[in-house]
Amino acid sequence: MEVRQVDLSDRGRCVDSSRQIRHEFPFTGLVNQAGIIEFETFDQFSLEGWYRTLEVNLTAALILARELGNGMPAGSSIVNIASTDAHVSSYSSIAYSASKAALLSITRSLANVLVLR
Repeated sequence: MEVRQVDLSDRGRCVDSSRQIRHEFPFTGLVNQAGIIEFETFDQFSLEGWYRTLEVNLTAALILARELGNGMPAGSSIVNIASTDAHVSSYSSIAYSASKAALLSITRSLANVLVLR
């Protein structure tokens, strides 16, 4: 096992790193476990926090699935870690709840499109 540190809030680095990894290693599994949460009241809510949370919790998982999933052989697995907040929502982080609910939808969509490979 090799561990790599990647800033998943930086879309360009996420794409570049996943492409590099895809060419360096054969693998049959991907676990998207990264996530950030910024606790804030609705009055403190900021679009910067919203975008940062979606970038790490949602967009990075989709990028990794696309870039790495394309090179995986049949029988491989992609596991996306969500949260109960995807179902019950949150009182202190709208962005986190929304990102995890969307991650569940992306996971189902990926299952639909990747099963055909």
